[in-house]
Amino acid sequence: LGDLPLLTELGTFIINGAQRVVVSQLHRSPGVVFEENIHPNGTKLYSARIIPFRGSWVEFTLDINDICYVHIDKKKKFPATALLRAFGYGTDAEVYRLFFDTGEADVTEEDKRGERLALGSVLAEDVVNPETGEVLVEESKEIDEDVLNRLERAEITRVEIYIPREEGKSVSPIVKNTLKKDPTDSEEDALNAIYSLLRPGEAPNIETARSALDRVFFNPKRYDLGRVGRYKINQRLKVDVPGSETVLTKDDFIAILRYLI
Repeated sequence: LGDLPLLTELGTFIINGAQRVVVSQLHRSPGVVFEENIHPNGTKLYSARIIPFRGSWVEFTLDINDICYVHIDKKKKFPATALLRAFGYGTDAEVYRLFFDTGEADVTEEDKRGERLALGSVLAEDVVNPETGEVLVEESKEIDEDVLNRLERAEITRVEIYIPREEGKSVSPIVKNTLKKDPTDSEEDALNAIYSLLRPGEAPNIETARSALDRVFFNPKRYDLGRVGRYKINQRLKVDVPGSETVLTKDDFIAILRYLI
């Protein structure tokens, strides 16, 4: 078996004439971990980390400007919406619909201070001039003063906007701010951007980029949460994925982002 050094009274071993201590390695239990940190200016910042038995660590972090970033294996960060686009939710509207319902709003309504309630909301459909058929404002645009003026000139008072799924909650600005920061605007763009982070220096085409992303998260040979990790993720995120499925699913990512938001 080899030599087993004697333990001294201090709990150390003498190996080759030097005092050594044996430290056991602790392994973080697989699953998803949510954390809260305080920024120096007092803002609470939340983050989520997916820890597998083997495979890439993924971390979602919120910054003080309410923008959500993703780090894969502690590499360069990129906006979380780019990852959703790469999973097939290519347009802004598809991303918004993962987190919000739609509802009608009256753009003329004001609060006590005389400010329009619709300001800052995001349109859930194209606004069309009923007389000319011209698209005045495209869907997924934020309602600002300019948009309100256009609607007023066309005498349009009711529009479809995105509203929170739970009653009594306000619309979180995280999705809107992250989309503004996101340099990609389609599935193809997002796949190229993520591939260039995972494999810098290689020229991607769409198929290699898509298969590279699949290998990182959805391939059992490269990624394994284990039954424990899958059970814990199901419990924490209230998702219903069979215990035998030990790789991540797109629903896991969406559920984690919903939880953070």
